[in-house]
Amino acid sequence: MSTFVLFSAGALAFVGALALTSWTYDALSSFVKRKRKFHYTPVGAFLDNGRHEFYISLLHAAAHEYRIFAHVHLSDIVEAKKVAQNPQEARAHIDRTCVDFLLCHKHSLAPLLAIELYDKADESEVSRMRSQEVERILAEAHIPVLRYSNTGNFDPNTIIVRIRRTLGE
Repeated sequence: MSTFVLFSAGALAFVGALALTSWTYDALSSFVKRKRKFHYTPVGAFLDNGRHEFYISLLHAAAHEYRIFAHVHLSDIVEAKKVAQNPQEARAHIDRTCVDFLLCHKHSLAPLLAIELYDKADESEVSRMRSQEVERILAEAHIPVLRYSNTGNFDPNTIIVRIRRTLGE
């Protein structure tokens, strides 16, 4: 009788595993079949004119001392603290937010300074609130923020002086 029970349990486990495998395969294949396909084209330029001009001046000012990245998402440079909070919610809070430029250590690529370029479009209440939240998040992560006005005339010497002052060098 114990052989029969053992055989029955084994057969039942095998049938269950087979059913689960079949269900998983069916669920995945139907997901792939239902998955919506999106279509894309390249953008005309990665940065708008003002940010592109600033980037060129920033390269002249600081490329020999730092690694410079443009349009960096906060989720690439900070992570949620492991405290009593929902990590998915904390990541979603910053997921679509980026800084205009990020200066990193030349060798380790550790983030050192975020640079935000501001113009007339950033004068709205919503933009100000977004800026304050970005500064709060980066301050918690010990990454200073340098705000630079988008005047269209960017002097590399002035840029490097402001970078060094902000970094306390």
